[in-house]
Amino acid sequence: MSTILPSFIADIRAARPGQSVAIQDNLTLFRVPKQRFRNGQTYALTHENKITLIDTVHAITRGAVDRFLNGRTPAALLITHSDLVGQALGSPTELSDWLGGAPVLIHSYDSMNRPGLHPLESNTPILEDIHVAYHHVPGHTPGSTAYLHLPTGYLFTGDIIVGNNYEKPHQHFTHAPISDADWALNKVGWEGIPVAGVKAVLPLHGQPSFGPQAFAEAKAAGLDRARLMRE
Repeated sequence: MSTILPSFIADIRAARPGQSVAIQDNLTLFRVPKQRFRNGQTYALTHENKITLIDTVHAITRGAVDRFLNGRTPAALLITHSDLVGQALGSPTELSDWLGGAPVLIHSYDSMNRPGLHPLESNTPILEDIHVAYHHVPGHTPGSTAYLHLPTGYLFTGDIIVGNNYEKPHQHFTHAPISDADWALNKVGWEGIPVAGVKAVLPLHGQPSFGPQAFAEAKAAGLDRARLMRE
């Protein structure tokens, strides 16, 4: 099993939806209630005095995000897939306005030409500024994307992989349903993520996982048709 940090897992278990938990000096998560899949979290990453938000779109976490930002404007809000646009507290333009004009980025295949959404492919300078590489892993949605923060090795996966339920004592990755037509593209996406660069797997749903085996375990589950999430 991959190394999981028991102290922050216990803190996450104790947190209620809408609350924040600092799990590393530079990484805070915001608890979100179950949507389609199991309970989970969105994230805020601080590096070189810049804040990057990942999937922080829910009304229930707005207060916690505001308290975390404390008047600061994030460099960007990265969205892993289009389901979150439908769950958001407002339109993409309203999200940007709430965050002081921060750009809201998503893969073009999931943008559906919505005003206020900026395609990843044409906004690489923003990603370079925050040291993030994006990896297109379609399957859950056409534009599902994982974001790798290069200095830390944190991989924010959205729904391409699902961590175990928090009450479980160990990690066990599974994946959301993927159609037969999308399976080959999903595999290509996983193979494009550099194994050596990943130090932690941070999904939208279920336990995050740190340690040298975290990515290998997540990738193996993501490429195994039998590891479909069933609960």
